[in-house]
Amino acid sequence: MRIVFMGTPEFSRTILERLIADGHALCGVFTQPDKPRNRGRVTPSPVKECAIEHGIPVFQPVKMRDGTALADLQALQPELVVVAAYGRILPKEMLDVPPLGCINVHASLLPKYRGAAPINWAILNGEQETGVTIMHMAETCDTGDMILRKKMPVPPEMNAEELFLELAKLGSDAISEAIEQIKNGKPHAAGSRKCDLRAHALTRPVPNRLEQDKHADPRSDPRSDPMALRRDAAWGQNRQSLPRRNGRYHE
Repeated sequence: MRIVFMGTPEFSRTILERLIADGHALCGVFTQPDKPRNRGRVTPSPVKECAIEHGIPVFQPVKMRDGTALADLQALQPELVVVAAYGRILPKEMLDVPPLGCINVHASLLPKYRGAAPINWAILNGEQETGVTIMHMAETCDTGDMILRKKMPVPPEMNAEELFLELAKLGSDAISEAIEQIKNGKPHAAGSRKCDLRAHALTRPVPNRLEQDKHADPRSDPRSDPMALRRDAAWGQNRQSLPRRNGRYHE
């Protein structure tokens, strides 16, 4: 199938690699512009690196609504667009380009944890189960019809980095299955299910990990605070090594 892929981080790269392995014709990749990483050095995203390795044309629009991204997508003439953690909202004009539509890989069991940082929220809230959802894309973030969902357990000792890797693998299996259903014209029954908009309204923005500790006692051992430890796991970083000042962690 002729596919345009849109994504940015390592999670997205895993999905892109599966599409390539499945033999699809990747006619283009959209990813966010190169940004300073690794002590300020400007580096390409993992998705861009993968696309270059496989000789796939790369597009890095700064804006999605000035007509340039739309023109590029139209020129590629994809049958389907697959999106995974791209980090940009696609306007309706772009969603309407591929005849088979645009589908998204979301790292939660929607409608729970709609929006940003679903993996971090799952760890922070002590979820015992999470998963991925493949869904048709709509103008509003994460509100399209669901095609399928795949679940996995979350062991209590698992941190966000580990869950990130497991969900990327699960997401690659899910997107492969979903594309086969679309190609055969027989999407799973979940495709007719719409997300509960009332549930969407209950979701919250990404937590600020410094604000979480602003009321902490600077004399206390953060390792004795179960919630502090869970926040460390949720962000996938060992913040015990970070200096504390005025009850807050600083990087």
